[in-house]
Amino acid sequence: MEGFMFKAAIFDMDGTLVDSFETMIIHFNKILNDYGLPHIKKEQSPLIFGRGLKYAVDFVLAGFGLEDQGLNDEIQSKIALSYGQNPAEGSQPYPGVMELISHLKHKNVRLAILTNKPDAIACKISIVLFGEGTFDLCCGQKEGMPLKPEPNALLAILHEIKAAPEDCMYIGDTDIDMLTGKNAGLFTTGVLWGLQTKQDLEAAGADLIVDTPELINEWF
Repeated sequence: MEGFMFKAAIFDMDGTLVDSFETMIIHFNKILNDYGLPHIKKEQSPLIFGRGLKYAVDFVLAGFGLEDQGLNDEIQSKIALSYGQNPAEGSQPYPGVMELISHLKHKNVRLAILTNKPDAIACKISIVLFGEGTFDLCCGQKEGMPLKPEPNALLAILHEIKAAPEDCMYIGDTDIDMLTGKNAGLFTTGVLWGLQTKQDLEAAGADLIVDTPELINEWF
């Protein structure tokens, strides 16, 4: 890949572009408190988040010994409502991310977001934190579209932005992201400022692992 310059970049959102763990904890604990349940802590984030809201709620409640799917669905719905009303509360771009996006825009790189977060919420966060029109496309969870690591949504983004898989880098912070990129035939970059470790990303087949956003610039 030496000397190759990618023409498109598709980013995961949470843990990659956006430090949102405080946001999720705020909304989780607000609803858990209403049910008299213990609060979750930020250090638990790597175990809870990154696989969608349903997984997160099921994981947390299972840890409390609760196996009532009706209760899970009720709590999930209330967290989603609370979060949807103010999804960027406590969130901010990671250091260096705004500079990376500016560099890529200057290079006319096509930019997109792919996240397991609900689509309307993801797009709202993108506009609040990065400005309208910064990304060519923002794609979150949609009815009928399989979640990551299935490649369907990623392939749909490539079609929409008119980019070939070999011309695009997929950037994320988890093994799920690396598998998503691999399943779609993309070069995958793992970042170390999010949820998972270098060992996790290597085991998932990351082509490149970086510890600062600036190191991504060299590939565009």
